[in-house]
Amino acid sequence: MKGSKIGGYSALRVVGNHGFNWLFSVVARKKITDLGSGLNLYAVEPLKTEYYKKFPDTLYFNDCMILALCQMKQRVLFFPHQLARGGSGQQQQADQLRRQPAQALR
Repeated sequence: MKGSKIGGYSALRVVGNHGFNWLFSVVARKKITDLGSGLNLYAVEPLKTEYYKKFPDTLYFNDCMILALCQMKQRVLFFPHQLARGGSGQQQQADQLRRQPAQALR
């Protein structure tokens, strides 16, 4: 996805991630660009039914949320990010991550 960066991953992991993104896209009937990294924003109103409390409290909670929101035809905003490992660039990336969602919601 534009704006995301891959670094330090084996080719097998990258291919696997693309495969899972494709599989989830088929099931959700919506293009899923990155299950594992980024920031997902969605409306609070649908959460009032607390349907998400049935989902497992594990690493794949987010995957369940994405599928449920697609099933309910809710709009999901996704923002890719890259985590820095130390250095002054880390603050710049954190600032960018905070600005992107705010700009999209205007």
